[in-house]
Amino acid sequence: MGLMNISEKSAALYGAGAYGRMLLGLCEKSGIEVTCVCDSDASKVGGMLDGVRNCIVG
Repeated sequence: MGLMNISEKSAALYGAGAYGRMLLGLCEKSGIEVTCVCDSDASKVGGMLDGVRNCIVG
C-alpha cells in the first residue's frame, strides 16, 4: 500500500485493502483526487473502492 504517483491534485494508490481505504480517506481530506486504485488481487479488478474504480497491476 502506498502512493504510486502524486501531483498537487491527483494520485494513484496501490492497495485496495484496509490501509488503501484509510489512505484514500486521507487523500480526500487533503484535497487530493484519487484517480485509480491498483491491487495485485485479481478478484478486485473492475471493482470499486469507495467510488474509485480499481485497476490491476501486472
